[in-house]
Amino acid sequence: MTEIELHIHVKREGKLLLNPERAILLKAVRQTGSLLTASRKTGISYNKAWKILDHMNQALQNPVIEKL
Repeated sequence: MTEIELHIHVKREGKLLLNPERAILLKAVRQTGSLLTASRKTGISYNKAWKILDHMNQALQNPVIEKL
């Protein structure tokens, strides 16, 4: 059987915006409504998850996720 596996990386001005890990984190945040819960669910530390989202928000004109 042939298997195809793709890993997409999106960069802007040489800076990484999206990769599989970040996509999984964003999906988990959408599903859970909480960065803390999403970080636990994905096995990403809360500190790293926050840094990922902060980096993405700073690199884009519109925030990926807004803090309530």
